[in-house]
Amino acid sequence: MLLGIEENWGINMNFIAVINKYSRDTKYTKTKLYHYCEEHKKELESMDIRFKIKSEIDLFNMEIVLRSLEGRDAIEGSYDLFAAGHYDMFEYITYEEKRKMFNNDLKNVLETLPHFYDEESSRDIYIPVYSPDINGWYINDYQILLLKQHAEFVKSQKITLDTAYRYYGPILLDTPFSSLEKIYENESHIAYYYEELGTIYLFVKEDFSLICRMVIGDENRHSNKVSIEDAKELVGYYERGEYTQFIEYMHDHQLISDHTYKKLNKKVK
Repeated sequence: MLLGIEENWGINMNFIAVINKYSRDTKYTKTKLYHYCEEHKKELESMDIRFKIKSEIDLFNMEIVLRSLEGRDAIEGSYDLFAAGHYDMFEYITYEEKRKMFNNDLKNVLETLPHFYDEESSRDIYIPVYSPDINGWYINDYQILLLKQHAEFVKSQKITLDTAYRYYGPILLDTPFSSLEKIYENESHIAYYYEELGTIYLFVKEDFSLICRMVIGDENRHSNKVSIEDAKELVGYYERGEYTQFIEYMHDHQLISDHTYKKLNKKVK
């Protein structure tokens, strides 16, 4: 899963400190994503999934868990509706006929759910907190989950913040299960942007430990929203060590005021 900040002397932390000092840093507890997670807290606790969000990284990890469980619940709800509507037919049709009927009904639901293709297992993954095999049961052979042995097996699966990452790795950040958007990648580093906070997160590519976070813009940012294109340009300047161009870009695109622009130029020079 995503890891917290670690020391990394290969980057200019002084520049980051200056940029963040003069930026408007919105608390993650004010985001829609945080409230979304908090709203589902009791539901998760009932499943013995207990958490306390202490950072933005915790927030992004929890989002993947919740989006996964939403997909699972949607599929389970679809089968409940299917069973209620066709119960009187069940004793007259075969297992395979029921499987095909439900799979046909499920198609429309699956089209609305976040998912991705896992190359290693050659499966579409709709519930990344579960293994590829369990995902296969949910979307291709749901009835098998009604058997006691399989039901107990699925129920026994321990879900934690890193469960999905252990199954599928950091590719999860490039799927609809995450609100982060990839904006930069080279041999050593990879960067993502979270628009609601106007923040860039730079990671070590090898283990996805967080190198630093860059908050873009001061008060001006809130009337001139930082776009994905802005974030891509800025992280590029940063990675190339073009710090003056970084500041100039923010000023030219009205992401910082004249006052902040002058302050940053003095500090960086």
